[in-house]
Amino acid sequence: MLRAVTDLPWFERGLPRDPRNTARETRARFEYQDACVVLRCIPNLLPGSHAAAVVIEWTSDYVVLARDGRVELVSVKHREEDQPPWNFGDLVKEHVFRDLHGIWKQIGEDGDYVFESNRGLSRPLRSAVEKAADPGAREAAKLADAIDVSAEEAARFASRLILPLEPVPDRRHIHDVAVARLAVVMPQLGLDPRLARSCVTVLEERVAAVAVDRPLEPERRVQALAGLMREVRDQGAPSAGDFMLAMDELREVVAATAAKTTVPAAASPMERSRIWVRRARARSRSAPRRLTAGSGRAAPRSRVRSSFPWAEAIRAA
Repeated sequence: MLRAVTDLPWFERGLPRDPRNTARETRARFEYQDACVVLRCIPNLLPGSHAAAVVIEWTSDYVVLARDGRVELVSVKHREEDQPPWNFGDLVKEHVFRDLHGIWKQIGEDGDYVFESNRGLSRPLRSAVEKAADPGAREAAKLADAIDVSAEEAARFASRLILPLEPVPDRRHIHDVAVARLAVVMPQLGLDPRLARSCVTVLEERVAAVAVDRPLEPERRVQALAGLMREVRDQGAPSAGDFMLAMDELREVVAATAAKTTVPAAASPMERSRIWVRRARARSRSAPRRLTAGSGRAAPRSRVRSSFPWAEAIRAA
C-alpha cells in the first residue's frame, strides 16, 4: 500500500523548483489560445453566421473561414496584468508584423490579419497602422523598414491589418466570459443556458484536441498504409482539414453536451443558510479567546450573531 505523500521525509523538506522550467507558462499560453478560439466561435454558433469554420494552429494561431470565401488570420498574444498595452516597437520585436506579412505574401496578398491581446493596443500603434495604409506617409516607411519591403507593399499590407478596439479577456477570466456569452446564445438554439459552463469546457477540450498533432488511431493508421508508397506518403501528410472545426460541428457538440448534462441544482434558501451558519460557527471556534478585563481568565467565545432571523432559527433548532 502506498504511504500518504505527507509522510515522505523528502516531501516535508520541500522539493526544489527548477527556475528554468517554463512548461507551465507554455501550457497556459496554448490553453489561452484555445479559449480565445472558443470565445470567437460562440456568437458564430447561431445559424446564418458569416463564419463557417476555424482552422487552428495551421497558418496562424487560428484562421476564420467565412461562408463567402473570405479569410481572416488571427495572431494571439497574452500579457500579464503588470505589462503595458502593445506599441509599435513591441510588434516589431515580437515579429508580429513580419510573421503576418509573410503569410499575407504566401496567400497572394489576400485576407485580413488580426492581432489580439488581453492587454490591448496603444493609441499610437493604432494611429501608426491606420496611417501606414498610405504609401506616402512616414508610418508606411517605418513599417516598410520593419518588415524589409517597399513602402508601397507595406501600405498594401497595412490596409489588411485589423486591430480590435476591445482587448480579449485575461486568461484568468476568459473562461467565465465565454460561459456568460454562451448562456446568451444557448436559448436561441433551444438549449438550457444553465448548462453553459459544461458546454464551454467541452468546447475548449475539442479545440485543444484538434490543435495537437497526435498519432493516428489504429484504424486510420492501417487505412493510411494501403496502396502504393506514393499514395501512402500523400495520405500520411497532414492537411489544413485535419485542424479545422466547422461551426455546425461545434453547434452539435454544444447540443450533445447539453443533452447529456444534468442541470446543476441550486441550493435552497434554507440549505444556503445552513451552510452559512456552519461556516460562521467554524470561524467562531477558530477565533482567539479574549481575556476578561481584570480577571486574567479567557472570556468564553461569543455566539455567532446574525441579523438574519432564519440563521437564529436554524441555530436554535
